[in-house]
Amino acid sequence: MILSKLVAAVCLALPALLLHEVAQAAQTYQAYLTATRYNSNRQVIGVIKPSANGLAPWPAVRNTYDPTRGVLLSVEEGVLTTWQNDTVAPVNWGSNFTPNRKTVYAYDSLGRKATESQVGTDGQTVGLVQYSYDDWNQVICKTVRMNPAIYGGLPADACTLGAEGSDGPDRITRFSYNTYFQMTVETRAYNVPGLQMDYVTNTYGGTATATNTFSLLTDQKDANGNVTHLDYDGLRRVSKMYFPSKTTPGQFSTTDVEQYSYDNNSNRTKLTKRDMRVINYAYDALNRNTLKDVPDSAVDTDVYMGYDLQDHPRYTNFGGPSGSGIATVYDGFGQLASEATSVGGTTYTASHKYDLNGNRVLITHADGTPFRYEYDGLDQLNFIKEGSTADSPVLIQIGFDSQDRVSALYTGGTASATTTFQYDSWSRNYFNGLAPTDANYAFNETASYNPAGQIKQMAYSNDNFQYREKGSATGNYVANGLNQYTSVSGRAFSYDANGNLTADANTTYGYDAENRLVSAVGGHNATLAYDPLGRLYKLTSGSQSTQFVYSGSTLIAEYQNGAIAKRYVAGNGVDQPLVSYAGSAVGVGNRQFLHGDRQGSVISATNSAGATLYVNAYDAYGVPSAVNQGRFAYTGQTYLAELGVYYYKARIYSPTIGRFLQVDPVGYKVDMNLYTYVSDDPLNRTDPDGEEEKTIDGKVYESRAFQNPASLVGHDLFLNRAGEAQCVVLVQKTVGNVPTSEWRAGSKVDKDTPPGTAIGNFNEQGKFESKDTGQHAGLLSVPTRANGSIKMVDQWKSMKDRGEKVQERTVREVSLTNPTQSNNAKDFRVILFPKQEEKKK
Repeated sequence: MILSKLVAAVCLALPALLLHEVAQAAQTYQAYLTATRYNSNRQVIGVIKPSANGLAPWPAVRNTYDPTRGVLLSVEEGVLTTWQNDTVAPVNWGSNFTPNRKTVYAYDSLGRKATESQVGTDGQTVGLVQYSYDDWNQVICKTVRMNPAIYGGLPADACTLGAEGSDGPDRITRFSYNTYFQMTVETRAYNVPGLQMDYVTNTYGGTATATNTFSLLTDQKDANGNVTHLDYDGLRRVSKMYFPSKTTPGQFSTTDVEQYSYDNNSNRTKLTKRDMRVINYAYDALNRNTLKDVPDSAVDTDVYMGYDLQDHPRYTNFGGPSGSGIATVYDGFGQLASEATSVGGTTYTASHKYDLNGNRVLITHADGTPFRYEYDGLDQLNFIKEGSTADSPVLIQIGFDSQDRVSALYTGGTASATTTFQYDSWSRNYFNGLAPTDANYAFNETASYNPAGQIKQMAYSNDNFQYREKGSATGNYVANGLNQYTSVSGRAFSYDANGNLTADANTTYGYDAENRLVSAVGGHNATLAYDPLGRLYKLTSGSQSTQFVYSGSTLIAEYQNGAIAKRYVAGNGVDQPLVSYAGSAVGVGNRQFLHGDRQGSVISATNSAGATLYVNAYDAYGVPSAVNQGRFAYTGQTYLAELGVYYYKARIYSPTIGRFLQVDPVGYKVDMNLYTYVSDDPLNRTDPDGEEEKTIDGKVYESRAFQNPASLVGHDLFLNRAGEAQCVVLVQKTVGNVPTSEWRAGSKVDKDTPPGTAIGNFNEQGKFESKDTGQHAGLLSVPTRANGSIKMVDQWKSMKDRGEKVQERTVREVSLTNPTQSNNAKDFRVILFPKQEEKKK
């Protein structure tokens, strides 16, 4: 995958560099205050968050940098038991600071990240990733070391397997590149006999020009040799995508193709599906999508969109601006105030109110029933109440431990916790305890992790929660070149031209033009309908129709025959159902509290007295026990019992085959197999929306993620995603990790400048992790351009000569006497950086 914008490595932001320090009095704590501490290089060395209740503790982060090279050495997350003002450097917080996890970084002689270690509160390293580089500073191998016994004496090269321990061989991923610094091969399980595979092989084509020094991705081959081919128009936009041949590895089909057309602003105006049905799109003068013209009016209806003056959706309707659909109203802060759904003839409106920090404090269902949300000084959700006032009955109370991690859930205002959580030395959730009033249904699950952060062992204390196999069977799976199962245990599977599963020997499935499941006949029988936003709004099975009502993507009610059949209350996270009601009535006698395991799967329901109403169990891929109950089930997703499948928002998931019925709507972004569920790692990953898997990180019921502004050097730091800033690029060649005298200068010129290489994404600590196929995990390479290069280099030199504060991220000084320019950067790599300040778009 090639990104559409060049991201340059070095930016000059003169106003930021000319700031002067102002003397002020020592800082004292105030409610809701977030304090940030800097060193003399203006690097963030500490962040103190507000106290939840105005008293200790204060969540904090401490960043430690090498005083000579300026590289980040460690990040410690924890709490302060005593407020520390700005006269106390974070390094001197001492015993007042109690970390709950620590990440340690080590670097090679050129300042490139060599290792990243996860260090527990007991001082033991629980995980370690090692990197090695080529002469152009590209990551060649990224290795998860699986044997803690060798952490103190690693192989010098990350591409070398270490001694194997009880958790198996090291996980080595090797990257190969062409002369344009584009990743050509990603090899997984490198050097492991019997497992090594070329997970993806990229081929590039196109003609190099003055404005296009990098060729375009034309082919991607998966580990089985299946090839996907891309064609481009004259403006470098993908115009055709040819899918792999079903029968011949190494070839793509010339007839199985999806086609794209664009307007002059690069908005996609036409999508020709693989079955040759056409969806047309229209846009207004602000490039906002105003029409989706679908081809089959018998199944689909054209969708019209309108916007307010802040570009928020005002309506998304079938048939025209005044048709049925979803009308939304936003307040002046861009927060959703109300959402009215009129599909089906009856309008259901959910309304919302927010506090001054943007936390939703009230949701009112369509029948006028309100639920109140209350937060502490950290904006953490503390209470959910049945009503709109502070004295309303408590439904859910969330408790926190001394490290401000979620430690307990209290249901129905009880004094005893119904669910408890505990954490290991690296602050990962390893213990969940369920304590209903009936001891027969008390349940503990205890997990241990391997060095890759995956579940190594899971212990259950109560067999009632253990999935019991209905029987055993042995069979073969047969897949074609599209990674479609053509048979399972001898049962034939078939697909339509768009790649949707149409038959599994028991049931025949039908789909609309947008690959949404609309019918099932045979072993399961149902029809499904979707609203203009693509959400499942009606399910009909037999004589019973159920209409679903949402707040955003969260299901809040079910209606049957015009009356409320079910009502739901959720937490603030994704897929966090907490309370269920049968019918429209609320109150003590009608509450069902839903309890989840570490995956978020609903495993139990209790009443207001704490007695167990039912227990759910699942196998690893979500196959439910025969006695399971409730709408919410595996990983908190909506279970369609009428079909035996899960509604994962963008797609339908079948637990019996452990796959999605439709292709991934985001393509190969996450996996080269378009049907795979969470890369076949269901114990450690979830897929909240059917589009992109997420790693279960061991944190529970978080309302907001903490963002640490720490900066990493090497391939983690200098990736400016603003896209519009003028940036100086200083590039130097190295041979054998030794800088040579060859170097060049360049600049980011405009948003249409071709990319040097694709890049990845940032995690919560701002650390770069490549995720997309076609992307690499290394330092960004930048094509140099003649326009403005010398002028900007001279400007940077002048700033140094004037003694202005420009922080250099370099291992050794590089001569600036003879800068040259070039339109081809294939022989050069960026290794010298001034301080970057990102320019906002």
